[in-house]
Amino acid sequence: MYILPGGTRLPDRAGTKKQVFVTGPDAEPPSGAKYTILRFSSLQDSCKMMNAVQRVFDFYDAWEEALYRSLDDEGDLQTLLDESMEVFGGNPLTVSTADFFLLAHSSVMDEKEELRELLDPNNLFEFCTAFKQDEEYNKARTLQHAFYYPGYITGYRNLCVNIFDHGIYTYRIAIPETLGSFQPGMQELLEFMAGFVAKYLKYRYRKNSAFFTTLHQLLVAALKGESGRDEQRDRRLQEYGWSPRHSYICLDFKTAMLDQQNLTVNFICRHIEALIPNSCAFPYEEDIVAFVNLTRFGKTVDEMFRSIIIFLRDSYLKVGAS
Repeated sequence: MYILPGGTRLPDRAGTKKQVFVTGPDAEPPSGAKYTILRFSSLQDSCKMMNAVQRVFDFYDAWEEALYRSLDDEGDLQTLLDESMEVFGGNPLTVSTADFFLLAHSSVMDEKEELRELLDPNNLFEFCTAFKQDEEYNKARTLQHAFYYPGYITGYRNLCVNIFDHGIYTYRIAIPETLGSFQPGMQELLEFMAGFVAKYLKYRYRKNSAFFTTLHQLLVAALKGESGRDEQRDRRLQEYGWSPRHSYICLDFKTAMLDQQNLTVNFICRHIEALIPNSCAFPYEEDIVAFVNLTRFGKTVDEMFRSIIIFLRDSYLKVGAS
């Protein structure tokens, strides 16, 4: 980095390597030179100026270190999102699957009242339904670069980047423009960040998937008659607080009306679990099965059904219970 006084003409021998020159307001960059020009109105205090520029480099160096920490054993995805908020104008970040299941979100979305609606299960379901029918959203599923998705569905713009697994659209990082305005350069920053998130999801999240947790696997095995001895099964279920002494109900959702191509089944499972606390839902054969621990739920069967009646009506799902 060089400091040149105002009126100085930059040298023509730029070479092939980009340099950063800090110049006065009257400096004339040579034609065709590969310089990045930062203009300042005055260079009377060059030390302050250099300190200000160095703070910019320090800020992004610290952010890059946080990205690398996310790949270490001590890192986690939510911390990564929290530490990236300032880079993107103070806006929260979310990471979701292609079928709309929210994997992680900035903790500020739980803390600020005006952001909690972004996590409301009913709102998420309405957005999911609208996205599936939106031509622009479906086109955006194939985009390989960062892009802005307009706010005519959610009420706010989103800066997004897709993450692909072997060429298949699998995840999306989305930043709602809720707490600050998007600035030039943020698309490139998000694409840079996406590389780290992709590695995190590939090497860590799949091994501890929030979808097929051990509880889901236990219940699937029980339905298939593969859960082993009753004592062993009950002992493993009790590790998740599901005791043989508790009361349960099993729900069978018919999915014939769902759009399988848009992968809504997994989203519906997560939505059911959000609407009914202490439930466990998963695809089984051609249906969705959900077990509800009524003892831990703490309400009656009628109250449980009232919590999902609007969802059943809007999704055209039929459900049987035993």
